[in-house]
Amino acid sequence: MIFNIDLNEIYDILISKQSVRFAVKDIVSPNAEIKFSRDDLDLGALNNKIKIQINHNILNTSILELQIAYKELILGSNKDLEDAEHIRRVCSENLNMTLINEYKKKLRLR
Repeated sequence: MIFNIDLNEIYDILISKQSVRFAVKDIVSPNAEIKFSRDDLDLGALNNKIKIQINHNILNTSILELQIAYKELILGSNKDLEDAEHIRRVCSENLNMTLINEYKKKLRLR
């Protein structure tokens, strides 16, 4: 696929502390949001990533506890709350509930 993207425009958006979302034209999902880290919480998400292997590909993502806290507290749409609940159900044996609450406290202070 070839995209017509003005990299200077994207960079200007990123340095203004906004995020940029990429998706295939006319398709909402899947999509990816890109942003520069803004604080210790963002840096922590980058430094404490988990790796998910899909076939022979590796996908880096933030830890699940942070994703749950962010979806429940910051995003809060029905879809995000359903996503958070799904992560809780599927990964219940491996989640640190104390860590979820700690992330929520940090997110409230943002």
